[in-house]
Amino acid sequence: MKKYLIMLILLSLIAASGSAIVTKNEIKAGLSGTASFDLPGDRSGYLSFNSPELSYQFELKLNNNFFFLVNAKAGYFRNPDKRAEFSSFEWLNFSVLRWPEQDTDRFSFEAAPGLKARFGDFSAGFHFRHIYDHEIWYAAIDETTPLYPAGTGRTLDVITDYEYFDYGFNLSYGKDNYFIEAYLKDRYKSDYDTDFENSDKKETKQDKPNSTERTDYPFIYGIRGSYSMRVSENSEMNASVMFEMFEDNSDNYNNKLDTGLNYTASLSPVFSFSLGGTYEQYFYQYGKVTFPENADPEDPELEVLEGEDSFTCVKTFGNITYTPFTNFDVYLYSGYDAYFNTDDISDKISIGLGCDYTFDFASR
Repeated sequence: MKKYLIMLILLSLIAASGSAIVTKNEIKAGLSGTASFDLPGDRSGYLSFNSPELSYQFELKLNNNFFFLVNAKAGYFRNPDKRAEFSSFEWLNFSVLRWPEQDTDRFSFEAAPGLKARFGDFSAGFHFRHIYDHEIWYAAIDETTPLYPAGTGRTLDVITDYEYFDYGFNLSYGKDNYFIEAYLKDRYKSDYDTDFENSDKKETKQDKPNSTERTDYPFIYGIRGSYSMRVSENSEMNASVMFEMFEDNSDNYNNKLDTGLNYTASLSPVFSFSLGGTYEQYFYQYGKVTFPENADPEDPELEVLEGEDSFTCVKTFGNITYTPFTNFDVYLYSGYDAYFNTDDISDKISIGLGCDYTFDFASR
């Protein structure tokens, strides 16, 4: 990670040493807390907390058409959504796999330098992204060893380190109120290490970590578009649509269709609100290994059951934002996620409160 950060800094300095102009250079610091309730689910209620969460955006204009970009963020998260490398159905699978009744802490870092070329209303870009997560799941698993058999009170927590590397390309067109973008991404490396520690924190286990490396994942393809319309002097409506697809390692496809509508209005110079919703439809293939009926128990020939399935998610949300002074926002938000045609995912209600402040250092 250190070599990567040094390379990132050197690239920024080299790019800035010419006749470049810094058009964006800002840091956003934020705090937020969310109470979520599954209806019903493994967890009837749990609190998520992000503090502190820092994000950094940097844009350097190299000449009239080319830009150097850096996006980075870091933070501590209590009971976050499970990290996922990609979106679509794979993202949903990861995000709903919360460990029931136990808490999770995550320390996360992510950085993505890139280049962008702009020619009139068209632009094309490339990014390279690195993600590192350190997670502690307070699982309180009974330690079962000859020295400490089950029931002796010795319990273990799970420590997991994730590291991802991916890159992506995008091509977009935007004019007036319209915007459309096509993109592809590929994860070329993904590592994770799992270890355990004693829940009482009095000593650390010295077990050798279970290390796994995953590489050469297929591309993910997507296209999205949006249209915004001014409703009145102080309000506007935004509509969006997105379609995304990729194949997993078993050559099964995963597709997602996502449409959304959002309405934003300013009540006064310091108060604004937004209401919206999304309709998401997931289509996917699957393969399951089964034991056929009347199989020879000593030499069963396993069967692979293949099929297709789909399910729907409808999300509604609303938030009120208070801006007492420039660059500082306080917001109250709520949301409801409803799932149809699936028994594995529970509906969820979320209520949250947060604030953020943006430090702007750009020289234009």
